[in-house]
Amino acid sequence: MFRKKQKKLVGQICKLLLSELRLLKFYQRSAKLAGRRWRAIKKRSRRLFGQHRRKQIKAGAWLLPSRRDNRRLIVNKTVNLGLVLLVLWLAFNLVGVTGAFFNDTETSLGNYWRMATLYIDADRVNFTPTVSDTQIATAGVVVDNHGRLKIKYNTTLQNATGVLCPALNLMISRSGSGLLYDGPIQAAATWSDNSLVAGGSGDYNLAAIMTTNDETLQNQTCQFSLIFQGWQEEITDFTSGGYTDQTIVQLTINSGEWQQPDNSCTLTQGYWQTHSKYGPAPYDDTWALLEEDTPFYLSGQTYYQVIWTPPAGGNAYYILAPQYIAAGLNQLNGATVPEEVQTALTEAIALFGLYTPADIGALAANDELKQQFISLAELLDDYNNGSIGPGHCDEFE
Repeated sequence: MFRKKQKKLVGQICKLLLSELRLLKFYQRSAKLAGRRWRAIKKRSRRLFGQHRRKQIKAGAWLLPSRRDNRRLIVNKTVNLGLVLLVLWLAFNLVGVTGAFFNDTETSLGNYWRMATLYIDADRVNFTPTVSDTQIATAGVVVDNHGRLKIKYNTTLQNATGVLCPALNLMISRSGSGLLYDGPIQAAATWSDNSLVAGGSGDYNLAAIMTTNDETLQNQTCQFSLIFQGWQEEITDFTSGGYTDQTIVQLTINSGEWQQPDNSCTLTQGYWQTHSKYGPAPYDDTWALLEEDTPFYLSGQTYYQVIWTPPAGGNAYYILAPQYIAAGLNQLNGATVPEEVQTALTEAIALFGLYTPADIGALAANDELKQQFISLAELLDDYNNGSIGPGHCDEFE
């Protein structure tokens, strides 16, 4: 008889606990309310247990044959109640825990957890102009981290295919890191462990140069891939698991027809300044092959802005850059390029991929790097004015 009453008591308390646990979920945001509710549950449980005990004593159900049996019954009953209260305590505390797992979206106790994303986006501009034995083709690739994680990433050059590829050298520079690669385009290479903060970006400048004047390579192509692999900063590398992203940028270099007319000639920096679409003189459509609004390396300016920027304070960056732009436009206009001028253009590309105008403007007058900028500018000025090379186009100016 007593065991049936005991089971009924336990059932009543369990029913009470389940009811109260549902209510506890509404009190989790206030420790004060939760504590008050917990004390009320314990008090109600003891009162329910006491009422049942008094009923059993009154009915004589506690008068057992021996004192040992009586003690065993009281102990068992106490243990049962203790276990029930322990279950209640554990349930209350477990319900109050916020799971801080790295999960997609979780809302709990006013805290909002959202998966941090990892994303690389690479914007590209294909090589312009076409490459030839006297002409350099250039391109830019911008890598953006649109995610919420700071990432590490590597860059791989590979998959170079096409008749033109064996005849090309490629120079790659990255803002903040300088020249990364200068060698055959078919030699696969990887640059590792670069960091990119959330919302950050990296600029890559590429220049392709032909190593031969073989006329059979005219109107040919070379395709290759730049592969960007990113992983969250806490992971060792791309193959170690976790959140990763891979972006492949495929670039194409085209060769033109580089046989130059015998009467090719050069025009000065001043001519190209005034004959752009923004200039006062009639437009020379050679500018369309270069685009005045194209960003000029690490300057933060366009080609047109750079060619018009005076070298304030003797800044050698703006002594070399306008002559470099004018020489490039002369190439696009059909002027032949002597070997020494081609070497100077290649050196200038490497310098523009490494330094900003501010870097060069801060150099002392006798600094060796500054003198290198000025020396290259003087040689290209001689080319543009016709002192070396095919000669000056006097009739155009």
